[in-house]
Amino acid sequence: MYDGINDWHWYINRFFAGADLPLFSRFVYGAAYFQNWLSENYGVDIQRQIWLAARTNTTADAIRTTAFGGTWEPLRNFAVAEYTLGISDFTTDGPTVIPLPTALPIRAEHDTYPVSVVVGPSTKKVANEAPWALGGANYVEFTPAGGGTLTLPFDGADGFDWRAMAVATPKNGGAPTTFSIVLDATSAGSITITGFGTRWSKVTLVPTIVGTDGSAVTYAYGATVN
Repeated sequence: MYDGINDWHWYINRFFAGADLPLFSRFVYGAAYFQNWLSENYGVDIQRQIWLAARTNTTADAIRTTAFGGTWEPLRNFAVAEYTLGISDFTTDGPTVIPLPTALPIRAEHDTYPVSVVVGPSTKKVANEAPWALGGANYVEFTPAGGGTLTLPFDGADGFDWRAMAVATPKNGGAPTTFSIVLDATSAGSITITGFGTRWSKVTLVPTIVGTDGSAVTYAYGATVN
């Protein structure tokens, strides 16, 4: 009704701060970001359809069956939309007095190569903050020291519904481009992106889990520039 107010924006940092956690465990007002993303991608009536389906299903199952057609696969796209602020409120709508989100947790930033990182299991004292099932995601940024071709290998722990994307930010402005990393049966794969440092100012690895199993699941990644 009062679209220019967007009061939920004040709470979005709390929502983004838990990006590694399952989507349906982040019960804060900032979760309206997900509702807006649903509406923009599946139509303005999707909320009513989910509401009706939730009479005989859990909320999660109502979303999966009604909006996503019985699969959690679209959560891979939502993981990218969190990073890119990919809804109209932040990309095409007019300016607002509410500042842009600042709390999306970048797991690591790399600007020297080669890179080889293993994200190990959590301990009793230190959480590894790796992705959980149902949309948990991490964000790892790579910036160039010069120009070249960037190769990103990824290897997730076996037995989980991993998806991995590389989001390339144009050097001269414009919308980012998302590349999918093809993973094999062991959740391993790699991607090569040309123009790193000439066409692209930054590339961000986005690993996420779209299935229902997994708690802070371990993985490894690397990077080389040639």
